Amino acid sequence: MSDQPIQVPTHNQLFCTNCGKPVSEHAVACMACGATPVGHRKFCRYCGVALNPEQVVCTKCGAALAATPMHPSGGNTVVSATTPQAKSLNTYFMIMWICFAAAIPTCGLGVLPGVVFMYILLYQLWKLVPADIAQTSPGKAVGFCFIPFFNFYWVPFVALKGLGEDMNRTLQRYGIQYQVNMNLGLTVVILYYCTILDCLITLGLVSIAYCVIMILYIKSVKDGAVALLEQGGE
Repeated sequence: MSDQPIQVPTHNQLFCTNCGKPVSEHAVACMACGATPVGHRKFCRYCGVALNPEQVVCTKCGAALAATPMHPSGGNTVVSATTPQAKSLNTYFMIMWICFAAAIPTCGLGVLPGVVFMYILLYQLWKLVPADIAQTSPGKAVGFCFIPFFNFYWVPFVALKGLGEDMNRTLQRYGIQYQVNMNLGLTVVILYYCTILDCLITLGLVSIAYCVIMILYIKSVKDGAVALLEQGGE
């Protein structure tokens, strides 16, 4: 992916904020996706989709968005490159989901490296939560996941769900208009316990569902952390 900003369209064009396609000034719906078009002057520097000015993460490609100074054409565009720390979070997440995805055709060979990168990512995410907000420290958040039996409580309720709750409090403190999807967090907790009987009843289907939802949830937390970094909250 190139770091060079794309060519921002001219100021007299309107764009669908759902799919980013150009729409007529008098259109009542986007011809491409059917959504109601709204003209905005903020564009993602990576994929070019038109964005709502309040967005901090691109809804199309997931890139973190920073402050948007005026473009010479009269429009706003994202100009701040992703910070090194945010790039690391994105890299850890990408490797994690690729490993988990590779586990399916390789009969589970990708699970172990996926778990390793998941815990690395969790540790880095916990480090971004201020001490007066965090339920626990980064070291305990990850380390307690390996305590037998106790981890049945710790992993779903603290290391995962608790992280999302604390990240939302952190984002709220800094006035960042992004919230981690806690519906996914609750689903992760439920599926975590369902996987205990998974192999006996559903032949691994619940484990696959848990893995997918967990990846989506961690992505939601990671996007919040990237927004925090890009907005200078940390």
